[in-house]
Amino acid sequence: MFPVPCAETLTLPASARPHGLWVIVLCAQWCGVCRDYEPMFWQLSAQFPGVHFAWLDVEDDAVSAALGDQEVETFPTVAAGFAGSPEPDSVLFQGAVMPQIGILKRMIQDWLEMPAPAPHSPACSHAAAVWPDLLALAQQADDSPF
Repeated sequence: MFPVPCAETLTLPASARPHGLWVIVLCAQWCGVCRDYEPMFWQLSAQFPGVHFAWLDVEDDAVSAALGDQEVETFPTVAAGFAGSPEPDSVLFQGAVMPQIGILKRMIQDWLEMPAPAPHSPACSHAAAVWPDLLALAQQADDSPF
């Protein structure tokens, strides 16, 4: 299981990826809750044009490899954080959320209003360890219907 909300700054090299806030949902194709949540997730993405959204299937080999020993046991699970300039890569949250889109909307609003990410948080070491790989996979995914 993933840790609770966190903010951990990472020092990663800059790349050609889009900068800014990323919201990544980790779900499974076989999960009925995920199938119901996904259309609402993409509708929510339209409300935040400056935020990057991605949907990753935990059963996909690349996603499973990125997660390593971490298992996603509750769906939906959300990973969120910043990618590069002007903020350093940083994890804001990685954990399960209730499958009510209003909750995720409020979380995104809070993340957009918060000051720069806090320095290293020991509670986030697992989330920080997988963030670079999840971010890379999210940037490769082009699932958005918008």
